Amino acid sequence: MKPAGSFIATLFLLFAFGAHADSSVWKISKQGQHLFIGGTAHVLSAEDYPLPEEFEQAYSVSEKLVFEVDIEQMADPQSQAAFAPMLVYDEGDLSTRLEPETLDRLKRYLESRNIPLQTVLPLKAGMATILLTIGEMSRIGMSTKGVDEYFNARGRKDHKSMVALETVGQQIQMLANLGKGHEDELIRQTLESFEQFDGLVASIKTAWRCGDRAGLRNSGLADMQRDPQMYQTMLVQRNHAWLPQIERFLDTDEVEFVLVGVLHLVGDDGLLTLLEAQGYDVEQL
Repeated sequence: MKPAGSFIATLFLLFAFGAHADSSVWKISKQGQHLFIGGTAHVLSAEDYPLPEEFEQAYSVSEKLVFEVDIEQMADPQSQAAFAPMLVYDEGDLSTRLEPETLDRLKRYLESRNIPLQTVLPLKAGMATILLTIGEMSRIGMSTKGVDEYFNARGRKDHKSMVALETVGQQIQMLANLGKGHEDELIRQTLESFEQFDGLVASIKTAWRCGDRAGLRNSGLADMQRDPQMYQTMLVQRNHAWLPQIERFLDTDEVEFVLVGVLHLVGDDGLLTLLEAQGYDVEQL
């Protein structure tokens, strides 16, 4: 089971330290063609803006933006209504999948945050954890749109072309399966992680701004790899599905700016390593 601290890193950096790295933006090039790929944080605080200047540099010279998913469709009420049934249990609820001690701890936590129990129990464990984590982020002031939303809004205003690497349905299905089979452990460790939540988030943000591949690999990625199934589902399989799409972008004359959670970029199965293995030059801005 992946530690809940890594789950928080996953939510923060997926949905991306050399000690002297500059940013989480890289230039990918081969045979005169190039694009930019930026590691994103999906939720930020107001103090995190402006973003590192390398993000702005890549955006200014790019003609097309590439996101993990269509952000407008993901936020559309009709889409949310259509996919909502995937995020709740068909039979029973979360309480039937938790040990009595874990359920009691969850109840006490929800009471301390003035969250009604019945808003959480129908949700699948992964979605419940996301909801609770977003609440903790809001508590410490992290309620501002992240890098993806920021550039989605900029791109629409500037009439840039925008595409997605996967469908909303694919991403919702992935979220629906988080924690499946180990619901009790996920909820219990998530609640435990909230005890050091502020410091954890601060360290993650520092690593993201620095674009330190080694540091991100040794922190969030290493913890995630302790759950091989989740690591394969959330990172490895998606990275290999995205790689040929990114390579096709490099066959065009357009300059693209690919924006994905920064943990997708680091480690042996990260997109940067996969691109390097295919002979592409990878240069950190």
